Amino acid sequence: MSYTLPLISTKIRIPRRSQSLLRRQRLVDFIHSNIQQKVILIAAGAGYGKTSLLIDYAHDTDLPVCWYSLDAQDSYLPTFLEYLVASIRQRFPQFGESVLQAVRANPLEAVEPLVRLCIHEIETAIDRYFVIILDDYHTLDVGPVTALIDGLLRYLPEHCHVILASRGIPRGLTLTRLAARQEIVGLGVEHLRFDADEIGQLLHSLGKVDLTPAQIQVLAERSEGWITGILLAARTNWTGTAGDVLRLSGATGAVFDYMATEVLACQSAETQRFLLGSALFSEMTPPLCDALLDISNSAQILRGLAAQSLFTYALDAEGNWYQYHQLFREFLVAKLEREAPEEHRRLRLKQAEIMAHHGHWERAIDGYMAAQAFDRAADALEVVVKDAFDAGRWETLKTWIDALPEAERAKHPRLLLFRAKIHAETGNLNQAVVLLKRSYQAYLERQDDVGAARALVQSAIVHRFRGNLRDAMRDCRAALDMVGERDNLTATQAHHNLGICHILQGEFTEGIGELELASRLAQENGDEINAAYIANDMGSAETMRGQLTKARQNYHQALAYWRKIGHASASAVTLQNLGVLHHYLGQYAEAETYLQEGLAKAREAADVRVQVHALASQGDLYRDTARYDEALLAYQQAMTIALEAQLTQLAIYLLDAMSNTYRLKGDSEQAKRSLDEAFALIPENEMGYELGLCQLSLGALALQQGQLDEAQRCLSHAKGLFVQHGAKRDLGRALLHSAALARLRGEDAQ
Repeated sequence: MSYTLPLISTKIRIPRRSQSLLRRQRLVDFIHSNIQQKVILIAAGAGYGKTSLLIDYAHDTDLPVCWYSLDAQDSYLPTFLEYLVASIRQRFPQFGESVLQAVRANPLEAVEPLVRLCIHEIETAIDRYFVIILDDYHTLDVGPVTALIDGLLRYLPEHCHVILASRGIPRGLTLTRLAARQEIVGLGVEHLRFDADEIGQLLHSLGKVDLTPAQIQVLAERSEGWITGILLAARTNWTGTAGDVLRLSGATGAVFDYMATEVLACQSAETQRFLLGSALFSEMTPPLCDALLDISNSAQILRGLAAQSLFTYALDAEGNWYQYHQLFREFLVAKLEREAPEEHRRLRLKQAEIMAHHGHWERAIDGYMAAQAFDRAADALEVVVKDAFDAGRWETLKTWIDALPEAERAKHPRLLLFRAKIHAETGNLNQAVVLLKRSYQAYLERQDDVGAARALVQSAIVHRFRGNLRDAMRDCRAALDMVGERDNLTATQAHHNLGICHILQGEFTEGIGELELASRLAQENGDEINAAYIANDMGSAETMRGQLTKARQNYHQALAYWRKIGHASASAVTLQNLGVLHHYLGQYAEAETYLQEGLAKAREAADVRVQVHALASQGDLYRDTARYDEALLAYQQAMTIALEAQLTQLAIYLLDAMSNTYRLKGDSEQAKRSLDEAFALIPENEMGYELGLCQLSLGALALQQGQLDEAQRCLSHAKGLFVQHGAKRDLGRALLHSAALARLRGEDAQ
């Protein structure tokens, strides 16, 4: 007894448009404007909204649409033709009888006669323009069905248009012929990725209304526009807070499960092994994958993965470099680590060795860390630590060094030294002191006097940051006594630091001499980075001496180098100094531009000391342009950071600056209170320049209050200190106040 099985009607019925479906007008318009083409191909991996787009178009167009959702069972030719005819009959009931009779009479008939019958039926039974949508083409096996579709596309009448949706470039079709005749257009991953605006609109429609534009942008970047990943997170336990947004990951939860079942499980065992192993590379080449996995066909596999849009992208036209979607990579790495931890560690270690062999030290370090081979990670860090520090990559260095076990760090005094330098540059002076002592002691135990001398110089820099100039100079001289000129780096940095200390004490002749010596040593050794640091400090010294043209030349010399190497923190210092210089020249707009750029760079580098300098300089500019409230806000922000970072000299400067601003606002009481706090921070017989600033401010306040004797005493004290320290600009300010005092007394201003 024979019978005919019923068709599954949902395979050939246009799905309903969901209320939560975002209408992506730009893509719908693309299909509308290109529907005259014989074929429109929509190719992207799972979860990019291909079917949703087709549903939107099918409900939007005035053309008759014949829908067919394909699956693996449709690779049998009679099944495919039964459904194709049924789909077209939904709109054109008279279509396809001859096709059905032929396939039922002889299911194994050759494809070419069936192509003829289908084309004849379209030409004779249908007299309107219409569209056939074949969704999920990738589920078909290459064989008679794909040969039939290829034949249909070749001879398709002009009133019939086909839209194919697939997870990759369709197999079994001669698309090059269609492309040569300009009969095909396409949409790929680059078009189907959801942008931030589309993500925001979709989440808003789902009730996720408490996300900021910044959070949505984070989602767009983390997901790379893969909307299914976002929806999986949004529909589970996501609350919409910033932390939850950043936790969107392929390593856990619904995204992991989706990747496992909908993507990885559909691949062959060979492909799965390749994906799990090669995912350890953030970017990969076929030779790297061959070396890691002991195979020889990585190029072929990667080309296939990219062609299938399996979250795999070629980074260049030649196919030399590839990359996985970041969520897919996170999933693969997490799955390997979770289900095969020993294999994960073995491959991680092998990957790190490959990267080290090719000189890719940073990737090698990441691999060693992941494999918990901390001894090898520390050895690799020794190779890159100086270059990474000089390039301003402090956050990366901090992460690596801090990830080492304490026992491993103790074996590497050089790593302790550079970690201390990062602490010092970012304002954590107490931690810097602790690590410098450990580094110095470890070097002494190894009888490494060069290492010990370098640790001493860094200790001197920390002393200077704290305002302890005598201790700073003592340590510099001790370092020079220890190694003399045997270590050019120690000599350069010691003379550099001595020069700054002399200048801060007003000893300009000695200070400039030390800086010139340091500059000469750096240049003789080809040490560009220290030469740039010294040029910046020479600029500061010339600014204090009132030699502004020389200062500007030095600053621009330094800035050119920082921009060349992309050093955010050092750029911030020099930009801030240029802002101060333009302020002194009365070029306020240029000054504000430089200062704002400098502050942004300092924040980018998380360099709190430079942030304090930049905010203080902004405050000075606002004060001198009568923007007093803005000035006080900038000073207060800087003061908070300075106190936390124990930057005493800067705190004194800020309190003095705040006092002057309050005085200019007419708040004498608050002005005096700020000065009292500043005086309390000045060590006895030290910081003569800072003491001069405070005496000048106290004299100006006394003058404003009519206390002329007190004003004269303070101003005389300040002038003497400025002369001693060579601070010509500040001396000029003191002389102006003295002239005002003489006028009030009816005396001749001298």
